[in-house]
Amino acid sequence: NKIQTLVDYTNSRLENWYKTAKEDYGVEGSAKAVYSPEHESMIITATENGEALEECKVSYIFEESRDYAFNVWAESN
Repeated sequence: NKIQTLVDYTNSRLENWYKTAKEDYGVEGSAKAVYSPEHESMIITATENGEALEECKVSYIFEESRDYAFNVWAESN
């Protein structure tokens, strides 16, 4: 299904982001993307060094490239 494929892709990008952040900067972190049918958007939650970051809600995920949700999240942090 199109939604799950996009969520899985975004989660893979998030996992790689935090792997690199740990290797390069010593940042311990993780993030998770889920689709919210109620909001028709992807919700990304993240934790860095034990502290929760502000939740990122990304709309219009199907009108943009598959990297859109990840890019919005990355630019907001």
